[in-house]
Amino acid sequence: MKFKLYEIHNKKGDYYLDAEIDEKGGLMLMGQDIGKAVESVWGDSDLEYNYYLNPEKTATFTKLLQEKHGDLPLKDILTTHYCDLGACEALRKIAEEHGFEFGFCSYV
Repeated sequence: MKFKLYEIHNKKGDYYLDAEIDEKGGLMLMGQDIGKAVESVWGDSDLEYNYYLNPEKTATFTKLLQEKHGDLPLKDILTTHYCDLGACEALRKIAEEHGFEFGFCSYV
């Protein structure tokens, strides 16, 4: 199941973040940042990145988020509470505070 967390356009660029819960229960966050802000850091105006949690970690992560936000499905928690430019950072922080990290890859 794939769903949008945000699509933001401002003076610095265009920012997109989608999430997918795969058929095995793993969580993937797929983002793309485009514009001057990206170019000033990376030398190219387009940055794409992915974060991944395997199904076991996703189950643990879902329970952590439910403790914080209520007993809702993961999709509802993400689309309600993690739908702005700080979403990835906030989600990474929660994972790291509980001893695990998202897998990560990016390309410019």
